[in-house]
Amino acid sequence: LLDGNSQIYRLGVKWEATAKTTGELRVGVEEKEFDLSSRESVSNPSWLLSMTWAPRTYSVFTLTSDSKVDEGSSTENHIESTTTSLTWDHGWSEYVNSNVSYSYGSKEYFGKSNSGREDDVDNINLGMGYKLKRWLDVGVYYKYTDTESNDPASAFDRNLVGMTVDVSL
Repeated sequence: LLDGNSQIYRLGVKWEATAKTTGELRVGVEEKEFDLSSRESVSNPSWLLSMTWAPRTYSVFTLTSDSKVDEGSSTENHIESTTTSLTWDHGWSEYVNSNVSYSYGSKEYFGKSNSGREDDVDNINLGMGYKLKRWLDVGVYYKYTDTESNDPASAFDRNLVGMTVDVSL
């Protein structure tokens, strides 16, 4: 039903403003064509921005922003989405690290019954990690998602608490 091809064409630059500040910007267009002739093709502006500031070797701030076309479902052809996020990764010691991030995204739905639907999504993530052994890391995290929508059935809040275990051999 949604078979087709998607291509992204971007030109970009990378820079290192200082030893502590780097970035990348890619700008272009994304094209999506469907095999089914009843589904309309789409061509949208597309970008990817990533900037990193590391005031200390153990503390890094990252700002990212992107625009893309997401896959639809049986109720829409495609979803045009933009997301901007700010992340702070910090190593408190050789063994303890943390991660804090906030992101804001918007989604606009195109196609059949969902056409005209717009969602605004806020995410907050908090995480702590601990290195037990050279090969074993454990962590805990909390994620809050708030989705506002002009379709009342699609609006929701979500709280997620989890644990991670990373084993490297």
